[in-house]
Amino acid sequence: MTIRDLSQINSSPFFELAGRTLSHMAMFFAGRSVDSYIVGGFLRDLLLGRSSGDIDIVVDTDPNGFAEELAGILGGTHIRFNNSPSMVRIVVPGSVQENPKRLEWQIDISYFQNDIRQDLASRDFTVNALALPLKAGFDEMANENIIDPFGGISDMRNSRIKMISDMIFAEDPIRLLRALRISTQLGFLLDSHTSIAIERNAHLVSHVSQERIRDEFLKILSLPDATRNMYALDHLGLLCRVIPELEDLKGVSQPKEHHYWDVFHHSIQTTGAIERAISRNTEQLSVIPWHPYLDRYFDEEVSDGCSRSTIIKLAGLLHDVAKPVAKSFDINGRIRFIGHDEYGSKVSSEILRRLRVSNKGIHLVSKMIKYHLRPTQISQRLEMPTQRALFRYARDLGEIAIDTLFLNLGDYLAANGPVINDINDWYSHCALIGDILFRGLIKTDLGSYSKKGLVDGNDIMDFLRLPPSRAIGQILELVDEAYGSGEIESKEEALELARMAVLSIDNTTN
Repeated sequence: MTIRDLSQINSSPFFELAGRTLSHMAMFFAGRSVDSYIVGGFLRDLLLGRSSGDIDIVVDTDPNGFAEELAGILGGTHIRFNNSPSMVRIVVPGSVQENPKRLEWQIDISYFQNDIRQDLASRDFTVNALALPLKAGFDEMANENIIDPFGGISDMRNSRIKMISDMIFAEDPIRLLRALRISTQLGFLLDSHTSIAIERNAHLVSHVSQERIRDEFLKILSLPDATRNMYALDHLGLLCRVIPELEDLKGVSQPKEHHYWDVFHHSIQTTGAIERAISRNTEQLSVIPWHPYLDRYFDEEVSDGCSRSTIIKLAGLLHDVAKPVAKSFDINGRIRFIGHDEYGSKVSSEILRRLRVSNKGIHLVSKMIKYHLRPTQISQRLEMPTQRALFRYARDLGEIAIDTLFLNLGDYLAANGPVINDINDWYSHCALIGDILFRGLIKTDLGSYSKKGLVDGNDIMDFLRLPPSRAIGQILELVDEAYGSGEIESKEEALELARMAVLSIDNTTN
């Protein structure tokens, strides 16, 4: 890995902006004789040429004494932490032009006592145990001034994540997950001694708050190559400690129509298959239906700081979590998992609630799991769904209608294994998904299915002179389906359809 020369690093708009921000802070600290250093991930990323909106600074005095004044100079606001009284955060708004991937700078300033080297010794990995005296700008910074007591720069050159000591995981067990997250983000490998130490200390993750586990786990899931990352977590003994229910999936065989993977491996493979379905980066995947709207749709942040694509991958990991309980055999000895979608929706809600995932995230994932089989159930084989079936799909699934299509595609790909053997069946499946997407969702402006109906229950009761009953609700649903599918267009047509429905009900009961 090439290490950047800090004196040449201000060659891009992003680093010019970072340099100006650091210069303002350097002059502020110099005017108050405060000893200050750039440390941690921001310095590491500077050396690797990676942009980052998170800046870590350490100072030799309590930052609470000047935080408000510095925030004013930088044009931001400051935040105090009750659980970390010697640290403050300053949030500085950015602009789309200056920093298109991040709309703010997050500057954490903490107090170090005694010696900067002692502060670095308390950190986690060698690549994060670096410090650089804060100067007026990048033009006054030089690599030779970096304080590197544990060989972090050498480890960066060798693309290696290495623990500072074997005590770091006992001191803060969230580092067990953070090690894999950082190595994956940087494309580095875990040092062998570090990997062994993680496996040996994996049980300590149970001592970490669920909120911190959630954040690190979702960050790992958001990174490319989710299948490899989930397998790495499992190899390190962490995956089933984060989600114990996944352990029960191991060894649960699938029907013969599936690839030979058990339910556990199928679930992990589905996360990567969802990534591939969204990226469509091979010839066979190029037939997956797409619309320009989806380019931004999957990047939308929907829960716990995660994009929609990450939440779909989370649903993919959990979509078969109820199969061990639902497994049965029919009279011919064939494996069945009747009801695993409904029960899996409930189990996934319990898992995510335990992990302190937001209510929005729980709702999205559990609903996707409940309906993950629906796209292939709304039409007869080799036939495209009716307009009414498309309306029902859009109405019932609502905001996860598109997401569920791509969960279904990932499930299909994982069920087929590494290679799609029946290419014609794959093309037919993509054609079905495309019909639901374009004719059922995109064409109807992604939600016109929820538009206000032509009539309501009171209109029907007044017109037909009927009292309230369950039948009124059934008739209203029928009328709304006809309206949503384009079969009727006026209130008069809606009431006439209601009258015919009542006659049909009367004839059936007679």
